[in-house]
Amino acid sequence: MARQSPARPVNRAVSMQRAHLARELVETLLLVGLIFVIVHFTIQSFSVGDTSMGAALQPNQTVLINKQAYLFGGPGRGDVVVLTTDPSDPNSTFARRVVGLPGDTVSVSATSIIVNGVTLNEPFIKVPPGSAQNSTLRAPTKLGPNQYFVLADSRLGNDRFDSRGFGPVSRSNIIGRAVMVFWPLSQFHWIDTHSDDYSNIKTP
Repeated sequence: MARQSPARPVNRAVSMQRAHLARELVETLLLVGLIFVIVHFTIQSFSVGDTSMGAALQPNQTVLINKQAYLFGGPGRGDVVVLTTDPSDPNSTFARRVVGLPGDTVSVSATSIIVNGVTLNEPFIKVPPGSAQNSTLRAPTKLGPNQYFVLADSRLGNDRFDSRGFGPVSRSNIIGRAVMVFWPLSQFHWIDTHSDDYSNIKTP
């Protein structure tokens, strides 16, 4: 009578295969968890609700925010940032363009924004001829440490919803930099900082 082959090698192979699959599953879950943490703390979306940013951002567009963009430095002139004036109120979150940096002196007249003695020339801002873009005027104001002066691209009628109305914003109120419009896909575009239009402003 022929002797049967021992089953131990087969059982060992099955055990090794199961251990390999378990290790791969754990590694996959750890990787997914790491990616989730990175995305959660780095990226956020913002839904545009009004026309205050003119051509840059339109209602019902969804914007990608880089929350770590200013980890090693603050916003630059022309950056479009998403900020909150009241962290407890979701309706107080806005997208605005930075025009004044810490240490800058900003003043607002009826027809212009003046930063460090230079009148802003922003070709992308559309103001009808003869219209006063600023109904809220501000005497020269020097920004303190970690303070920024932010404006809507659509200047008419939005004074109270930017720094002309609520004043300089603290760095701690800035959620992150608006990087691109990713929805709807047909309107996908990177958000222009128009940095050249602010390059003639000297840092004090």
